Amino acid sequence: MDNLRGVVRGIAEDLSLVLRGASKEPPEAACFSLTGYLEGDETIPSLIREEMERAVPGICRIHTIPDYVGNWAAATGGEPGVIVIGGGGSVAYGRSGSGEALRIGGWGHLLGDEGSGFWIGLQAIKAVLKSRAGVRPKTALEKRVMQRFGTDDDRQVIREVYSASFSEAEVAGLVPLVASLAQEGDETATSILNEAADHLAGIALAVLRCLGDLPVYPSGGIFRAPTTRERFERALARSEVRDAVSDNPLNGVFLIARQGLEQ
Repeated sequence: MDNLRGVVRGIAEDLSLVLRGASKEPPEAACFSLTGYLEGDETIPSLIREEMERAVPGICRIHTIPDYVGNWAAATGGEPGVIVIGGGGSVAYGRSGSGEALRIGGWGHLLGDEGSGFWIGLQAIKAVLKSRAGVRPKTALEKRVMQRFGTDDDRQVIREVYSASFSEAEVAGLVPLVASLAQEGDETATSILNEAADHLAGIALAVLRCLGDLPVYPSGGIFRAPTTRERFERALARSEVRDAVSDNPLNGVFLIARQGLEQ
């Protein structure tokens, strides 16, 4: 928590300096959109409010939201709907016309994130190792993934994946490769993307069952793969799947801050 306080204090002090230098009045509202923050935890909002009010006196409203809420506001324009994010992680979040909200997913790669970029990349690595061991059918992923690792030695791949320096982003970086091979007809790559789409559709449908019939907004790089997008839309054939109003979460953060002032 001390680390977070230091970060927030730095942001608040920088904002204060900018405002003084530009001879501007304090902003009426500020909105912090945080990865890893879950609604209902008042510890973090209290810390942010304390540091902001200390550095920028006169600010009226301070909102603290999970990052997926900012994405939801950007995608839906703040209107009732469900956003399904397939990026580094995976989460579905929706709000109904009555204001009821529900999140499913967003549990991180150890407990969930099925259908995410990390999940797809990890399935590709597993498929390659099993293919090379004769457990699964041969796949074009073998050559391309081993080239990405710069080795033809399975043991080196295993060592690298388990090394402290190997990141989730590197695993997720395999998604374009998987998508490309799926377009070329590789059955294993296609199967991985189909399963990802099924996971993402599953969390969307779970939210819809609770909140009722709402438009669904797929968001994130996973949906750029035609295989994933098409299968996702087929699974949600009874729902209205729309393109996002905006893909920029900053627009959602601004919208939440502005709407908070109007309440």
